[in-house]
Amino acid sequence: MLGEKVVLVTGASGGLGSAVTDAFLQAGASVAGVARSIKQTDSVGDRFLALAAELSNLEQARGVVSSVVAKWGRVDVLVHLVGGFEGGHSVAESDDAALDRMIGINVKPAYSMLRAVLPVMREQGSGAVLAIGAIAEATGHPLPTGRERGSRGERGAGRDRRPLAATGAVLARRSGPQRARVGTR
Repeated sequence: MLGEKVVLVTGASGGLGSAVTDAFLQAGASVAGVARSIKQTDSVGDRFLALAAELSNLEQARGVVSSVVAKWGRVDVLVHLVGGFEGGHSVAESDDAALDRMIGINVKPAYSMLRAVLPVMREQGSGAVLAIGAIAEATGHPLPTGRERGSRGERGAGRDRRPLAATGAVLARRSGPQRARVGTR
């Protein structure tokens, strides 16, 4: 089904990342799995390439894309799953360091990967980017956590990853003529 496609999955060592990687491999795609800590033995077969990288670093993100292109000649799909949230405090109780950590976990890796992969997709004339964030981005409100369980509190992963959704929306509008499709969930 996807025998000619090359898929790059970030966050490939996590639960969702492993499932996404396995699904693409089972569909016949060649898959590069990226995480801070990942090994070639995390998946089997010659259609899997493990790449360890810190994706908030632009040079490492470009190195990942270069490695994929060197091995398979292209990147057809980027599935960006890297992200997380700072739990335990409401926005009012948090500090600037928490904001910096959330930007470092959620925004910088996405931005670095987009800067690295979009030129390749434009050059090859096609590509698709799917950035998966928190459930809050899809529902419009964060999942209640901790003492706010049962309420529509302000805490949760959604508030930390909304810039990812906004970036995806802008790129979807601007990348259309270059035939690179961008979506966020």
